[in-house]
Amino acid sequence: IQDFSDFPSKDLNHKVTYNFNGFLEIFVNNAFIVPLVSLILSIIPIPYLYFIPTISTIYSLSVIIGVTFSYKFNEGIAIFIGILPHGILEIYLTSIELSMLFLLNAYIRKNSMNLFRKRKETLPKFFVLLKSIVKCYLLIFLPVAFLCALIEITVTPTVYKFLTNII
Repeated sequence: IQDFSDFPSKDLNHKVTYNFNGFLEIFVNNAFIVPLVSLILSIIPIPYLYFIPTISTIYSLSVIIGVTFSYKFNEGIAIFIGILPHGILEIYLTSIELSMLFLLNAYIRKNSMNLFRKRKETLPKFFVLLKSIVKCYLLIFLPVAFLCALIEITVTPTVYKFLTNII
């Protein structure tokens, strides 16, 4: 069992460099990879299954902050406050993503339940639903994901370095 004794010396984003390539990596992950995994899970007609990637991301980030708090309280505060600028926007981004996937999953569940009902429930046209989801994704989700990645690359490291220097 590892005791995380070397954890405080580790960098929070050691895989991501704070330049354009790091920005692209964060943007692609937040805007395409995580939503794609959630989209694949939302196609399965089990409610809230598509929450799994979001919950695992939140849990892993909470563990990092918690372990840092337990070893170096001041650095834990710096990480927590440093994450806040883009974290608040990412919470908004996640709620948009999950609400779009909720609509899709509810449609798929109702449509699959209609196969077993004598009296079919009327549903909106699938392409109308898909059009509204794509529209929300392109007009709201992608710009907010872009802004989150930009803040994560520029503001978060600056706030974190500032706080570690004064604490």
